[in-house]
Amino acid sequence: MSPNETEDLKIKEIIEEALLTQEPMAQKKGLELVTYFGDGLDGLAIALTAQDFLTIVNNLVGNAVAYTDSGRITVEARSTKDTFTFRVSDTGCGIARHDQDRVFERFYRVDSTRTSYAQGTGLGLPLVSSIIANAGGRIKLDSELGQGSTFTVVLPVKVRKSDFGSSLR
Repeated sequence: MSPNETEDLKIKEIIEEALLTQEPMAQKKGLELVTYFGDGLDGLAIALTAQDFLTIVNNLVGNAVAYTDSGRITVEARSTKDTFTFRVSDTGCGIARHDQDRVFERFYRVDSTRTSYAQGTGLGLPLVSSIIANAGGRIKLDSELGQGSTFTVVLPVKVRKSDFGSSLR
């Protein structure tokens, strides 16, 4: 799908589907999963397929669960007239400042001697970053070692169903 093509996504349903996948591991670790959904999420037209959005949600929430031993993971989705924002915050191990830009590089993995954390391929965040860039969006990481991480995805909203619905009969 090109940035000029759009698909109406059922944002809340997709996030809830992803959380069902991640919930068993979160529960096993005693993590609290908190969600915040803004108004007007369904019917957003953004340049992502439902599968691409599910990939983004699964990767970001999956990483939060994998790298958090205790505390909370917060998943937020909000929209304004022109943008859709999806945010995942955790109380996990955090990412050192010198690693933060590199986590979006293919095959790069933060060197961790802590064996309790998941071992991945280093492809999840680069894939997420690529999907977001192809949709005309951006991803931002805020993290402090030992304090957790927040990944914020901002995507342009192309059109809303409500932009047309009230004037058509």
